[in-house]
Amino acid sequence: VNGLFWRGAPLAASHRPPGLPLIIALLHRLQALPLLPFLNFALLGLAAVLLHRLVRLRHAALVAALAVLLFVSNGSLFGYTRFVMAEVWTLPFLLAAALAFFHAEKEPRRYVHCALLLSLSFLFHYAGAVVGFAFVLAMLFHRRAALATPWPWVALLAALPLPALWLVVRAQHNRSSEN
Repeated sequence: VNGLFWRGAPLAASHRPPGLPLIIALLHRLQALPLLPFLNFALLGLAAVLLHRLVRLRHAALVAALAVLLFVSNGSLFGYTRFVMAEVWTLPFLLAAALAFFHAEKEPRRYVHCALLLSLSFLFHYAGAVVGFAFVLAMLFHRRAALATPWPWVALLAALPLPALWLVVRAQHNRSSEN
């Protein structure tokens, strides 16, 4: 419904995060909406690749392969590809953000990359905020020295506009809505 609302249809929107509804609106406008399950499947494939890279940073290749095997053998997860589920779209962003966060320990500029990925993930699912909070806790407990550098603060400033804009739009909608 939200995708059709963003396309201009006279429907009431629930104003869930706008990422997937905007993708749906674009696919509908391009008359390519039947491609959505294939895109979902491709995104889960990308998530599997990113998961392998993330696990491989700390563990042997066999452990990473087993983690991916467990991931792809989860029937309910791949069942999401047939439905309109924002989790499928946010997962690659979250995994890529985790990779960037890991690398930011040695390359602090990667905090900006991590924060931008979390910002984009937030536009698909609010899990991006939860993961972002976990990264903040990790910094407070394990990377406190990084807080003395400008990069975490630049990352915060770079990441805030998209989620903040969405929250303002949603608040405006909630105030004007009869729901």
